[in-house]
Amino acid sequence: MGSLSKLDKSQFLKQWPKFEQLDHIKPVKPKQIISDAVDKVINVSRGYGHGNQKPADYIENFNKFVKENVNTIPALQVVATRPKDLTFDELKNIKLKLEQNGFKENDLQSAWKNVNHVQTTADIISFIRQAAAGSELVDHDVRIHNAMQKVYGLADWTIPQKKWLKRIENQLISSTVLGPNAEKAFDDNYFFKRHGGYKQIKKIFPENADQIIYVLNENLYV
Repeated sequence: MGSLSKLDKSQFLKQWPKFEQLDHIKPVKPKQIISDAVDKVINVSRGYGHGNQKPADYIENFNKFVKENVNTIPALQVVATRPKDLTFDELKNIKLKLEQNGFKENDLQSAWKNVNHVQTTADIISFIRQAAAGSELVDHDVRIHNAMQKVYGLADWTIPQKKWLKRIENQLISSTVLGPNAEKAFDDNYFFKRHGGYKQIKKIFPENADQIIYVLNENLYV
């Protein structure tokens, strides 16, 4: 038809009937197929880690990874053999390393439930220790509750001291570890640091600040 911008008036009028035909063309609507059959769920499945592994394979591969790397990844070795020496930064590093290899705490919990038909809130430390040394898999809150019971039994605490012990318990539930000693535990943790850190805790527990962390670390992983 040529470029419209180059047509003179007489040429444009000759082409006009063609433009009128375009105006009457109706586009064909796409067909929509509607079924009145009832939808049925055939199967629901979830894959884990790299390659959407089955839950049993995921647990097995995690155990294999831990055993093969426990002597080459320092933080992993600390968790497996000396968990009471573990720092919060080391725990973050090992979680990152595991996630880079496709292993996440939530996925391990879910896969464990799927395989064993038992709900678990075991944290990554418990999973690592079970894989490395066959330790019992213990729920996160149970492990911390048992350790804190030892602390609550250390002395006849005052009401303010009991409130701080509860704060320590809550922080432990949130962060999994506090630190290998009282100074690191209370100076490295943001919550305690902004409340004065180790120096302030020593004022609240003048005779027991160091003992509290020692007893916790000795009883968290038994």
